[in-house]
Amino acid sequence: NTEAMDGLDAVLPRLGVKWYLTESTTLRGGVGLFSGGQPNVWVTNSYTNNGMTFVQAPKSVRDQVLTNTANVDFNNVPQFVKDSLKPGGFTNYTDPNFKLPTDLRYQLAADFNFEIPYLGDDFNSTLDATLIQRRDPAVWLDTSRVPSGKKAADGRIIYKSIYSGDLKDNYDIMLTNGDESETTRILSASLAKTWETGIRMTTSYTNQDSEEANPGTSSRAVSNYGNNPVLDRNVNIIAPAVNETKHRLVLNLGYSTEFFSGYATKFDLFFERKSGRPLSYVLDSNRDFAFGDQTDLGSNDVYLPYIPTSAADPVMKFGNGKTGYTYEQIMEVFRTVGLDKYAGGHAPKNAFYQPWTTTMDLNVQQEIPGFSPEHKGTLYFTVLNLANLLDKDSGQVHRMRFPQQPLMQFSVDSTTGQYTYEPLSSSSTLLQNARNWSEFYPSASVWRIKVGVNYRF
Repeated sequence: NTEAMDGLDAVLPRLGVKWYLTESTTLRGGVGLFSGGQPNVWVTNSYTNNGMTFVQAPKSVRDQVLTNTANVDFNNVPQFVKDSLKPGGFTNYTDPNFKLPTDLRYQLAADFNFEIPYLGDDFNSTLDATLIQRRDPAVWLDTSRVPSGKKAADGRIIYKSIYSGDLKDNYDIMLTNGDESETTRILSASLAKTWETGIRMTTSYTNQDSEEANPGTSSRAVSNYGNNPVLDRNVNIIAPAVNETKHRLVLNLGYSTEFFSGYATKFDLFFERKSGRPLSYVLDSNRDFAFGDQTDLGSNDVYLPYIPTSAADPVMKFGNGKTGYTYEQIMEVFRTVGLDKYAGGHAPKNAFYQPWTTTMDLNVQQEIPGFSPEHKGTLYFTVLNLANLLDKDSGQVHRMRFPQQPLMQFSVDSTTGQYTYEPLSSSSTLLQNARNWSEFYPSASVWRIKVGVNYRF
């Protein structure tokens, strides 16, 4: 654990050009390397979890406390637990060969000013295309786990620890670089116009196709490693990025006038329609260690399910509907969410999307006189989520708290490696999670009206 960022560098050349093709058309472009934005807290993990200064009682000791009530004392920690707190705990560290991640960016844009018959002149439009290739992206691997020589029936590797005894439950998570580049493509178009009548309009559309191996959304190495959908813990899958918004349409309409001389009146309507973010359908893990996971990772819902081909699929050990799901029950779930087309393989990572959302807000402002000539006020009236006011079924927000939707629990036969799929819980229904959202957000799904006065003096 001796590596830091000291001494790492990156040469970042850039070139930008602009060509005034005509009085009404401008072309812009550029290419260059960029770096930065990576949270420095990822580096501090090596200091806070160095295996020496922050340790916890081994699992065998914790089990002794939990299984013998005589060891439970809410006022004192048992001495044998204190004695077990020795150096040799979990570690996070940085790969000695770690490279600073960089983005190679290409951009081409065109700005236009033009006339539309019967609608007016001085329309402004921009078309923009951006390509980003991320090189040496940050990923996390657990070097305390190696293949055990066993595999599940679908070929999935079952791991074992390089340690023995109490240390078998440790992890050594390394911050390193991915082997493959990640690509993002962004296309956008915008149009804007202001008329002499006081009407103004701005609209834009953006299409995004972004991929990543690990989103790195946490400050903790164990979370970044442990919450990434996978087939194999130590093999990162490049897939749509969790924050990708594939489609986004925005429209702003405004109108300015003076119903009362010297006092402006403004109307603004904002509309946004955008696609949901990606999600993965996974198997529910509840203290499942069939693939060699440690205690801290055995309840992370990240394993992409195998999709059976038939009731005779040798990868599966089907249940009778009580001790495990039948083939028909499993496929009813998979058909509902669209996974049946992957029969004979595995569910893809982040290939499905959460629900679209629609936002529409209205704001009206009226300037009013003050109590003296130099004073002025504004009376405002705002409707948030106007779409929900007009239609109670519109403007609702459904999305995932985390981008993994567990469909069913699983177990792996220790002898044959076959899978058995089981209910999420004793009280769950078959299709309970067979949807592309997990939570409804009431505060964001209802209309609100705000009326007030802003007085300036």
